[in-house]
Amino acid sequence: MNFSGLSNDDKLDIRAAQRTFQGAYYRTALGQLGFALVVLKLFNYDFLAVGSTFTAQGCLILLIGHLRSRRADEMIHSHDFETSGNTVMMLFVLNLTCYVTLVYHLLRV
Repeated sequence: MNFSGLSNDDKLDIRAAQRTFQGAYYRTALGQLGFALVVLKLFNYDFLAVGSTFTAQGCLILLIGHLRSRRADEMIHSHDFETSGNTVMMLFVLNLTCYVTLVYHLLRV
């Protein structure tokens, strides 16, 4: 990516987007995957579904963060702004589904 033709405000927007997408989404996904690894390694076979749910959630958050990051790069180049409302709704549905699944599996154990 060539930054030489961008204004200081555009460069500031790029840095903010990178902190958000490469920081928050990826950090959250890695935390979920790390916790899934702990659950899968420390607990017995009964908790396999719980660890798998955390693994799926971490992978999907990583995918959503990657897609949102690519969309942010496109927005910076085109100077069109789009809110992240759809991403927030996707994450809400994903997390709600995962938490309902976790409660179901924990009540079965």
